[in-house]
Order: sequence, then structure tokens, then C-alpha cells
Amino acid sequence: MVPEQIYAAIFENTVYSIVIIGLEGNILNWNKGAEILYGYGYND
Repeated sequence: MVPEQIYAAIFENTVYSIVIIGLEGNILNWNKGAEILYGYGYND
């Protein structure tokens, strides 16, 4: 596995909330743990 695949697997499968925020403060991505913690899904 290359590092990008390892990071993607961790991001997608961890129970911890991960939110990726850009330099301008925009949310770029989040995982299922963040959806559960904050109560918002992809389409919200």
C-alpha cells in the first residue's frame, strides 16, 4: 500500500472524528465519525 492509500483507509475506517479544513476556513472533507459527532451528513 502506498501512503495515500493508508491515510485514506485510516480516514474512512476510524471511529474518531476527522474534519479537513482548507486555509480559507472551508470544510474540504470529513469522515463518518464527524457525521456522528456533529449530526450532519454529506447532503446537509
